[in-house]
Amino acid sequence: MDTTQTTQTNKILAEFEIAIRIRHPTIDPKEITSHLCWEPSYSYMVGEPRTTPKGNSIDGINKETFWYVELATATFKDIRNAIESTNNRLIGHKKYLEELVISEGKIEYFIGWFIENNASEKFPWKLLQECSELRIDLVLDVYGEKL
Repeated sequence: MDTTQTTQTNKILAEFEIAIRIRHPTIDPKEITSHLCWEPSYSYMVGEPRTTPKGNSIDGINKETFWYVELATATFKDIRNAIESTNNRLIGHKKYLEELVISEGKIEYFIGWFIENNASEKFPWKLLQECSELRIDLVLDVYGEKL
């Protein structure tokens, strides 16, 4: 499934991918799935042998639990809309997300932003406040030919 969304930003072609990533020192990723009612694209448990997303063994043991879900960006018109829609879905799980962070977990929107030259996106304070209340960090990885 192609999860890349193309948007016209400042008349420059830009594409993005967005995912939710949760890391935690002890929790079972099945608990995250159960609480959020969302099947992850990929997850692994702390203390288990490391594997690739395709299930191939690699050296080492997982040092933390990891839970990751790719959002279907084709359904969103831009990055802001993707975050707003996902925040609306997660608002009913606010208490659980707070407990994850209080117990040393980390929650983030991981945004891969692919641009040809330059682009901009405005994140209104209200959207950032919603992310803050849900304890979700924003991570922007910007990729471009002329950066």
